[in-house]
Amino acid sequence: MIMFCENCGKQLNEGAKFCLACGTAVEAEPAQPAPPPVQPPPPQQQYAPPPVQPPPQQYAPPPVQPPPQQQQYAPPTQQQYAPPPQQYAPPPQQYAPPPQQQYAPPPKKGLSKNMLLIIIIAAAAVAVVLILVNVLGGQEEPVAEEPPVEVEVTLEDTEEENTVEEDIESVIEPVVEPGGPYDEVASFNEGMARVKLGDNWGYIDTSGAEVIPAIYYDARDFSDGLAPVMQDNKYCFIDKAGNVVIPLKYDNAGRFVDGIALVLLDDMWGYIDRDGNEVIPFIFEKAYSFSEGFAGLIQDGKYGFMDTEGNTAIPPQYDDFYAFSEGRAGVMLGDKWGFVNSMGEEIVSIMYEEVSNFKEGCARVKLDGKWGMIDLDGNTVAPPHYDQLRNISEGLIPVCVDEKWGFVNDSNMEVIPLMYEDAGFFKDGLGWVKLNGKFGFIDKTNTEIIPRQFEGISMFVEGVAQARLTSTWGYIDHTGEIVIDMIYDETDYFNEGFARVRLGEKWGFVDLTGKEIVPVS
Repeated sequence: MIMFCENCGKQLNEGAKFCLACGTAVEAEPAQPAPPPVQPPPPQQQYAPPPVQPPPQQYAPPPVQPPPQQQQYAPPTQQQYAPPPQQYAPPPQQYAPPPQQQYAPPPKKGLSKNMLLIIIIAAAAVAVVLILVNVLGGQEEPVAEEPPVEVEVTLEDTEEENTVEEDIESVIEPVVEPGGPYDEVASFNEGMARVKLGDNWGYIDTSGAEVIPAIYYDARDFSDGLAPVMQDNKYCFIDKAGNVVIPLKYDNAGRFVDGIALVLLDDMWGYIDRDGNEVIPFIFEKAYSFSEGFAGLIQDGKYGFMDTEGNTAIPPQYDDFYAFSEGRAGVMLGDKWGFVNSMGEEIVSIMYEEVSNFKEGCARVKLDGKWGMIDLDGNTVAPPHYDQLRNISEGLIPVCVDEKWGFVNDSNMEVIPLMYEDAGFFKDGLGWVKLNGKFGFIDKTNTEIIPRQFEGISMFVEGVAQARLTSTWGYIDHTGEIVIDMIYDETDYFNEGFARVRLGEKWGFVDLTGKEIVPVS
């Protein structure tokens, strides 16, 4: 029979004593301590004007006229060439040459010998005219200089070119080289997932890229932006860029919860903040992570609770305990369990053989070998006469009598008859059931929504459910359609849009479209 975590609903491995996802003990195991350590050249085609400079703008030529044939000269049509707009054109306020001086030479290539001869003759005629003008005109005035050719390459042209290059770069997405496959992986947390390669751990991001190399002997999940990692038998804390922000010196370390992390130093437990400052002294033989503002502690073999300032909130007097959940903590005296509130007041009598954490305002309790359910004040929700009973989900409780499963509501009214071989949690309005060896989904009226055809199933998480038809697993949607092929030897629930999957001995990740962001082969 498939087993699920009673707290988070995740599937449990066979024989597991704790949930790998949330750490909740299986079948009310006692709470466990923190885990053990483990610019370009001018274009060639542009024309450079001849060395003979034109007269100044203000100059009026004398009455002496040049030879008629020279004045009537008009260059051939091919000589009316004007450079394209992007090439040099003298600005209007500068030298405006006479008609004869508007000549622009044709391209150097493709000129015939006759055409070249005509050009030479025309240039000589112009030179003669200019000499006569200068001689007869008297004193020579300074000639305005033409701007350098380089101004043809404008700032606007350069900026436009750069803009195009930037646009191209913005369209081309960087190629991400995914890591993996890996020997072991953990679910995503705060956009990072732990991955193991050989004997060492590292981290990948949601693109599948290995952003922190696998160089640590042990690594824990990120929380509050930091993660504890182990090197040289000591723990430190790193950020998501792999920088060490709290030095390597601790013998053990847990995750940050509400800005406080549990750490071990010289065989004593204490607590630090995100700057590495000691906020609760290292004086405890054993201590636990905070939950709802309280952490378990042990002194002289007895368990109690302290607040976030290290003050004892509930004196050590119990033989075991559960962390606070919905304002209640399970405590054990002798071999019996009950519940206390944050003031240490006994809200539920210490009389039960087993209990679970509270969920949706209800907790499972076992009395005289039978299971029932109580509310936060200890009132009976379902009397203890069921052989088995799972946590409440969406207002319905899976119960079992004589190996037949059905559902009751929080008023202990039977909503779905006890007719199934197995039944599990409701999520998104659908609950899984098993009949005649096959799994499917029903709604809260016991109407079959996804036919019973699967060999294995899980509840829906992030819109998909794990399922298998033969020996391999994949994912289905709310209509029962296969959305991720059933090709994997092992799958897990989706978390932050990704799920870990195994094929053979290697692990990778898939997204909700079925794309392997970390290949498994």
